Amino acid sequence: MACRDWSVSIIQMKKYIGLSLILGISNSLHSEVTYNYNNPEHKLDNYCVGVVSFARDLFYNDVEIIDGKVWMYSVEPTADVQKVRLALTDLSNKLILKYEYSKQFNTHYRTQAILVKERAIEEGGEYLKKELEMCKERV
Repeated sequence: MACRDWSVSIIQMKKYIGLSLILGISNSLHSEVTYNYNNPEHKLDNYCVGVVSFARDLFYNDVEIIDGKVWMYSVEPTADVQKVRLALTDLSNKLILKYEYSKQFNTHYRTQAILVKERAIEEGGEYLKKELEMCKERV
């Protein structure tokens, strides 16, 4: 009977070790840092979220009011469009999830997205392509 109790405790120990490993791994993967707008690396990640945010918006329907006129464009959700949407969302998530939630981070990346839009209009698609490539290397 003592052997049986021993085997039960070994099984329980294995379960405990397995559970500890799973919890340890999940805690180590959760490594958010506090956003610091003075840190150049944080600024660059924030800029990249703005770049990706603007690029992702291009793949969704949009309505704009310019000079009192309503302009609408629609994007057909083909398989290629959906693939790009998912890739951009994944990139955005990887950049955002490096940091703890911060209202300041959100405000800054939204401002960056507006600035990226203005620059993309001025410089064209090559600018956006170059910036997206740079941002992909950050993850």
